[in-house]
Amino acid sequence: MWVRQEPLTQSGACFKPGLLVGMLFALEFLFVVEGLRFTTASHIAVFLYTVPAFTAIGLQLFYSREQLALPQWGDIALAFTGILAVFLSGVQDNNIVSAH
Repeated sequence: MWVRQEPLTQSGACFKPGLLVGMLFALEFLFVVEGLRFTTASHIAVFLYTVPAFTAIGLQLFYSREQLALPQWGDIALAFTGILAVFLSGVQDNNIVSAH
């Protein structure tokens, strides 16, 4: 907006929803950083990539016009099976190789 020399106004219809989305986005990063205290970065990355699957499932609950077909449910089940396999396998190598 600065480059186009437009004023930065807070009275637009998108300000409150945008503020809410920004706060939720910041909360997501807080959870990621706190999660790193309890698990590995690779587990956090896998968890973050589950967001589309959780979104698809959430749409089923809150938006009745959006329905998944049977093959799509199979895809979600396959994805969660893979995620479960990753999390249940645990950390394979606890050794940290030093650069010394």
